[in-house]
Amino acid sequence: MALLDGSSFTTRRVAYWLMHLFSLQVLFLTAPIMTQVILSDFQQALPTTPQELHVDCSARAISNEEMKPIFQGNLVTPQMVRSYQPVFSAAFIAHVEASQDEDEEEKNRLCGVVPLPNHDTDWIRMFSAFMVNQYNWSQNEDLSAWLLGNRLDGFSAMMNSVKEDDEEKQAIIRRIRDNAFPAVARLQELIEQI
Repeated sequence: MALLDGSSFTTRRVAYWLMHLFSLQVLFLTAPIMTQVILSDFQQALPTTPQELHVDCSARAISNEEMKPIFQGNLVTPQMVRSYQPVFSAAFIAHVEASQDEDEEEKNRLCGVVPLPNHDTDWIRMFSAFMVNQYNWSQNEDLSAWLLGNRLDGFSAMMNSVKEDDEEKQAIIRRIRDNAFPAVARLQELIEQI
């Protein structure tokens, strides 16, 4: 929950973005007599003023309990397309929506949902989806160029910055590339066993 002085247009605009970007509950304080917030256990009170912002960080802002295709007609449902990177994921989805002329099925293929882990074996599904997305993106010239120029994607820039004559790092990159397909195949086998 966020508590804001609701009399300011700027405050309302900030609250709007907080609510939509981070799934926050916002309560506007319009009476200047509000001096405390009673916590949900009713055992504690937090001193406050209408000029203060309170954010409840105990709620899950991002959930994967109901995963669905990101693109559905005129509806775009933001979800993770890269593990634990909601800002990158939102930027990537927006770029695909704005730049790709492909049909909805292709956009959803490029924006495969990467599930967040809730259980000890969920990392297998998460990593598999992440690797499939990385491969799909690498096969698209526009997306590859966008990733290299995007400051939210440090991995692509780091991999691209390795000098050709740096044999030690080039060997690591070759090892990663050579083992990517076998790794995805093994992850699929493990997913079937779960």
